[in-house]
Amino acid sequence: MGVTPAFFVRGSIPDELAGEMEQQQMEAGNMTTLSKSQERTTTTARLQTLARETLAAMELGLVNLTYRREGSQWVLRLMIEAEGGVGLDDCAKASTQLSAVLEAEDIIPQSYLLEVSSPGIDRPLFTEDDYRRFAGRQVNLRTHAPMAGRRQFQGVLKGCDNGQVALRLPTGETVNLPFNNLASGRLEVDLDHQLSRLEHTGLTPADNCPSEGKVRE
Repeated sequence: MGVTPAFFVRGSIPDELAGEMEQQQMEAGNMTTLSKSQERTTTTARLQTLARETLAAMELGLVNLTYRREGSQWVLRLMIEAEGGVGLDDCAKASTQLSAVLEAEDIIPQSYLLEVSSPGIDRPLFTEDDYRRFAGRQVNLRTHAPMAGRRQFQGVLKGCDNGQVALRLPTGETVNLPFNNLASGRLEVDLDHQLSRLEHTGLTPADNCPSEGKVRE
């Protein structure tokens, strides 16, 4: 017996075939999205490594780095720090040096805006190491999911161990907040600490401002 041919009216597709085609299209779209996401993650990791190495040679540290599209413009944003604080000159020099290195390494193919800034006096906390490093400082924390009916927490940071951030509340009670549940964390402004730092470095509050540099047009 021969194969029975199937005839379709132009523009009409059997439900089973249509469903299969739709599934294939969805999978292809998901794979494309995943591929772009993986590529962006890889690029960010390479940028972090390069930035750390470049800044270390300038006796500066990398606090945080983000690379994302904002509107029609790609933005590479770095937050840097140094022992004693970071001033405008530090940001400008870091921006110039990073621009030259990024141009030479050719990691980012499209045009982008480079922004370099200091953390500010209410430094944000990003990593578990940050929560260990600033133990003893007053902090403001916010969680993704509520804990004990609240998302906002304020108190003295006691450290971070095994993925748990310990915080002593004003009541004297110590609570443990899962690091993965923290949406944000910042140091509370300590004026005495800030004035001492400014006297030591000779900086003024106005020196702690971002430096921007547009590269690769």
